[in-house]
Amino acid sequence: MVARFWLVTSRLVISASTAVAQSKTALQLCAARDVEVVILIEDHGDAADIAPERLAKAGLDQMQARRTCTAGRTEEAVAIYDGIISSLGPMLSRQGH
Repeated sequence: MVARFWLVTSRLVISASTAVAQSKTALQLCAARDVEVVILIEDHGDAADIAPERLAKAGLDQMQARRTCTAGRTEEAVAIYDGIISSLGPMLSRQGH
């Protein structure tokens, strides 16, 4: 899980380095949401509790959120990430923790 975090974070930082006007805080927010979505997609995939088509759509939406974030539109990117999280729902094994 830690390796996934650093892989995702490094991809966002490398991509975002070209967006000079983007703040460090915005990148951190996007990176944190991205990691949350990666883990949620993988956990639902492992549990096989969501149709593969929904997971595929979540993955495509995640790519859009990454592009949006690196373009400097952090609020829009966070809204996309929140939409993914909402559409997939929590892992039942994690509720209440």
